[in-house]
Amino acid sequence: MANKDFMDPELTEEEKRETILANEDDYLEGLLAAADNAANDTKKIEIIRNERKYFSFSIHSLTDEMLKDIRKKYTKYTKNRRQGIRVADELDMPKYRASVIYNSTTEEDKAKLWDNPDVKKGLEAKGICIINALDVIDAVLLPGEKDRIMEIIDCKKLIMAGGKSTLLHHIFQRQGLLPSEVMSLPSGERAFLFASTRLWIEANTKKG
Repeated sequence: MANKDFMDPELTEEEKRETILANEDDYLEGLLAAADNAANDTKKIEIIRNERKYFSFSIHSLTDEMLKDIRKKYTKYTKNRRQGIRVADELDMPKYRASVIYNSTTEEDKAKLWDNPDVKKGLEAKGICIINALDVIDAVLLPGEKDRIMEIIDCKKLIMAGGKSTLLHHIFQRQGLLPSEVMSLPSGERAFLFASTRLWIEANTKKG
């Protein structure tokens, strides 16, 4: 925003107001453009095994609110009888992970891949039980591929508080593992450790 103290002293008050409004419009335009860029920013994922490319699809980031809703949907809660509140007990990691991948996929590629009835029929012909799009994702992606996609999506933005640094802090405090030790774990084990710590944070936040 333009500062009156640094404007041409010969400008009238009306001209100064017009200058300020013009600058505000520039800032607003820039902010809206940045929002559009964030919403439209996608990354292409290629599924390659033994140097053969099987298929590809594009993903976009999810908001913290969307991630929170997905996590809540696939978290089992139990009632703490002493405090009379529900606390997070167990996260259905396979369903949570598949749902994040599904919701991160662009609409065009959802139709081509996960929601494609021909894909569903083809998998069922192989004897694979397919009820919905999440089952398709679980059937066609290997565990390591899902982990890699989850890291790209940056689903480790935290629902509860802070981000990766907060998780690493709690892991160190509770288990004595240094950040370098945590980050050197296989991606699947690291994802499990992060998810477990999130549940612990959520449960103890509610107790407070």
